[in-house]
Amino acid sequence: MALLDKAKGLTTKGLFVVLSGSAVASVISFLSTPVLSRLATPEAFAYLGVLMALFNPISVSIALRLDTAIPLPKEQSEAKTLVWLSWISAAALSLIATLVGLLILWFSPDSLPALYPPVLQIFPVLLLACGVVMPLQYWLQRQQAYRSISVSRIVQMSLIAITSVILAALDWSLSLVIGYILGWCSYAVVLYRLALKAGFSPHFPGWKTLKVSFLQYRHFAGMYALGSFLSVLAVSVPVFVFSRDFSEAETGYLNLVRHILFMASSFVASSFIQTYYSRYSQLRHEGRALMPLTLKVARLIAIPALLMLLLGVFLGEPLFVWVFGEDWSRSGKLAAWMAPVIALQMLSAPLSPVLLVLNRVRLFSLWQIAYFSLIAALMFFQFSTPAAFLKTYLLLEALCYGAQLWLVFYTVRRSDKLLMAS
Repeated sequence: MALLDKAKGLTTKGLFVVLSGSAVASVISFLSTPVLSRLATPEAFAYLGVLMALFNPISVSIALRLDTAIPLPKEQSEAKTLVWLSWISAAALSLIATLVGLLILWFSPDSLPALYPPVLQIFPVLLLACGVVMPLQYWLQRQQAYRSISVSRIVQMSLIAITSVILAALDWSLSLVIGYILGWCSYAVVLYRLALKAGFSPHFPGWKTLKVSFLQYRHFAGMYALGSFLSVLAVSVPVFVFSRDFSEAETGYLNLVRHILFMASSFVASSFIQTYYSRYSQLRHEGRALMPLTLKVARLIAIPALLMLLLGVFLGEPLFVWVFGEDWSRSGKLAAWMAPVIALQMLSAPLSPVLLVLNRVRLFSLWQIAYFSLIAALMFFQFSTPAAFLKTYLLLEALCYGAQLWLVFYTVRRSDKLLMAS
């Protein structure tokens, strides 16, 4: 019992440290955004939106999701092998994505909207940085090196903000894109140095060891990797539709809203996942029930989710005008539409990794594929106004994430009942 109390104390302390670091990083990003909204044009935000729309789906599956298995093994050597396996997978996927982008630019450049070619030319640098970062993040989570995670995030956001402001002042259309990429590169360097201090050894484990590890965790690289890619790709569908059916300025207004709302939701979701994912794994190894921790996490997340809902719906437009300027009132109107669904995502996303701990990878993957199928179907329709698209899109989002939340609680409750029966 003393050990369990100590573990709970470490988890609570870790949550505070990660939340504090994420809060500082988010504040840096938030404070820089009003400056950028006055220096950069909506088109510059549109370029950043296209970069994020392309990058986010690939980044989440850059290591074939093998990185998410790093906190799970009991042995440190096995976890280190998974880091190397994730790096090799990330390098291979980065190369493939780069070649596909180059082929598109060479053979059919005219088929792309004007926003895409400049982004595709510098996209590979971002992929390589992400490939280094993702496995090291999970290694630090495993080591409960929460301070290191926080410090690296602050460095990343600081460099993104400073570089973006300087380049935006020079009236460069790609200022936000370059700033974002430089931030990820600095994140990779800092994270690697902090991982070394936390006990990570860069010693190559050998191809035979890598093969054994891959065979053991190959289910992460199967449907789960595909499902993760597709589910995040679905999040990018609004950017694809806006850049196809509406003006570059309208795409820029949408991207500012996504930047602010996703920054808030990601701050909460990533902090809880980084802190409690290892805790779920520990409880699973000890044969303890998971529902008490799941309810605790849900209650904690419900507070910021409700705050986002109320602020977005009732104060979205005046807040955006006050913070970002009169020119961005359109973004405030879009925020009022999107806030309820983002709040639901904020509540559901941090709880979903429990499905991995319970080895329900296939079930989670099926939800991801179904979610993508519903949202991606919107790409086959032409929309006359942004409101017409958002009504349909947000309704589907609410149905999908409501189903995910129910799936998490149902699976945890069923697992705990089986545990008690045995």
